[in-house]
Amino acid sequence: MDVKGVGTRLDLGDDETRVIDVPSGFGPFIFYGQSYTQLSICSNGFVAPGSTTFEDWTNASLPKGSAPPLLAINWDDIYPPTGNGIWYYHDAANHRFIVQWDSMSYISGSARDWYEIVLYDTTLAAADGNCEFTFQYLTANQTNSSTIGMQDPSYAIGITELYNGTYSRGASPWAAGHAVKFTSDEPITGVNEPEVGASRIPTRLAMALAPNPSRRAARLAWQLPAAGIVRLRVYDASGRCVRTLVNNEMTAGRYSSVWDGRDDLGRTVAQGLYLYKLEAAGRTLTTKAVLLH
Repeated sequence: MDVKGVGTRLDLGDDETRVIDVPSGFGPFIFYGQSYTQLSICSNGFVAPGSTTFEDWTNASLPKGSAPPLLAINWDDIYPPTGNGIWYYHDAANHRFIVQWDSMSYISGSARDWYEIVLYDTTLAAADGNCEFTFQYLTANQTNSSTIGMQDPSYAIGITELYNGTYSRGASPWAAGHAVKFTSDEPITGVNEPEVGASRIPTRLAMALAPNPSRRAARLAWQLPAAGIVRLRVYDASGRCVRTLVNNEMTAGRYSSVWDGRDDLGRTVAQGLYLYKLEAAGRTLTTKAVLLH
């Protein structure tokens, strides 16, 4: 989302941090159990929850004890005066607050990069109440001198995805269109996973749900007797599709999918009755499920 022109521009100079108030309609930003009503936005590619004057252009691997809690989307020696501005915008309709660095140049070289931090409010918080946030990158032109990651308020916990061109084990490369989501929820998704030890090809289409009723997450085990297009969707009691878990061609086998109680936009749905519908092999199977909060 391009917030230039609809958001508020911060005319930050070289190595400058500005403190802003979190909009009351957004509510506090909850980070590691602490509630913040202010954000410190730095020209050097990071946001610090709370109020700080920290503005160091010398990036480091995280955690770094002399730094405040950090959301470091591109911690580097950035030079905003020759960029298109640093903007922030409260997208109330979608429960998010966006901080965007538009075509930022570096103190040396001719490269420019465009990226944004998307903070989600407490209505979309993780199960433990901590707010979720995402780093999004439109471009990736200079990755050899940056830190991407975050650290908690105690400086004891740090996640470093990238530091000076070196990626942490398992990290995906920073590339144009890259996004990194931070959440304290367990890594459950609607992506299908083959069942362990299921080498024998099933003879019929079938599915089973557990637990039911469920709180926040339910696991659907299902089997496919022949290769083909598979569609697995969740519908509310009115018949409206709220989540698509699978929609692609698959080989025969046994699989499982997990629904985390969120719709396709990442919003937590209301508790109540839902229907899982599996369409494959020329048949449609439906099972009822109760979601509790």
